[in-house]
Amino acid sequence: MAIKEISGSAARIDFRGMIEDLTIEDTNLEMGVKMTILVEGTAEIEPYRYDRVKQAILDYHVEKILKEGTIIPIQSPYASPVVLCRKNNGLPADNPEAYRFAVDYRKLKSITKYPRYPLPLKDDLITNIPHMTIMSTLDLKLGYFQLAENPTDIVKTPFDTKNSIYAFRRVPFGLPGVASNF
Repeated sequence: MAIKEISGSAARIDFRGMIEDLTIEDTNLEMGVKMTILVEGTAEIEPYRYDRVKQAILDYHVEKILKEGTIIPIQSPYASPVVLCRKNNGLPADNPEAYRFAVDYRKLKSITKYPRYPLPLKDDLITNIPHMTIMSTLDLKLGYFQLAENPTDIVKTPFDTKNSIYAFRRVPFGLPGVASNF
């Protein structure tokens, strides 16, 4: 049995108008699953230090997600440090779009109890391809930000920017236990 691939502009034309591009702002947080974070104890977490250029880049990303409504200013006993991860997009090092904004949740993860969800192994999926009749892909841009957090757990996801502490209203990338909720 041969595998037929449907791709390119012809396939996109068939679906045009049936699927609309949604932004993070379009996601209704009141519907669906709300992620709960169970912790045992607390962890002392210090913010990372950045030079003037990196701090400006960090401030740019914070302002951007603050305008989207993804984060809110907060006071909390938790505050994880921010990491700026360099993208491989060829932009100069002083360009904010050359970096991906992420939060280092390793200390929070060390005190979090979360359900395990068995994810399929990539090799098992590849082995089963010949037995599949239909395959599709779905690109969920910023998929984690499409899940709401339990309102009582928002105080556990803050990050420290040196200037202020913010918390996520949506589940951020890197939070422990996200895969089992997503």
